[in-house]
Amino acid sequence: MGAGTVFPEAVMEAAGTFAATLESASEEWLADDWDEETSDAVSLIRVLRKNLQHFPRDMKQFLSRGVETSQFMKRWQPVLDRHGDTSAGVLKIVEAIRAQRSAPRGSMLLSELKGMGEDMGAAMDFLRDLLAQLTARRPIDWTRVEAAQKAFERGETKPFHGLTGA
Repeated sequence: MGAGTVFPEAVMEAAGTFAATLESASEEWLADDWDEETSDAVSLIRVLRKNLQHFPRDMKQFLSRGVETSQFMKRWQPVLDRHGDTSAGVLKIVEAIRAQRSAPRGSMLLSELKGMGEDMGAAMDFLRDLLAQLTARRPIDWTRVEAAQKAFERGETKPFHGLTGA
């Protein structure tokens, strides 16, 4: 997929899994002293954020090559179902940690976590809008249908396949 996300599903799953782990361990994590592990976490979060930020561009590139709508829906709807609300959970955790920790220690980590929550939210919103567009049906233009039927009656068009038995 170009210079950005190689495996967009993997990025979403990794970010979602990281967020779920954070959520399940947040109570223990609040009590811990943060040390060099936070720099590793910050590095990981930055990689996830970069890929989440590239997600819309990479998906547009992927779609520009042409995809089968039903296959795309089968592939991406479960991702949205699993991780669609994850960003709100991450932001909630960040606020809970900030409320309990007054020291600036770990502020970079919290800043990156907040950014990841926002980036994941933006990626999920993009995916949600994309899936909605793919499932939306265009309304029938009955004026156009009537005009086509009249043109057929005048012999100006070919028969409607299946309607005339042709």
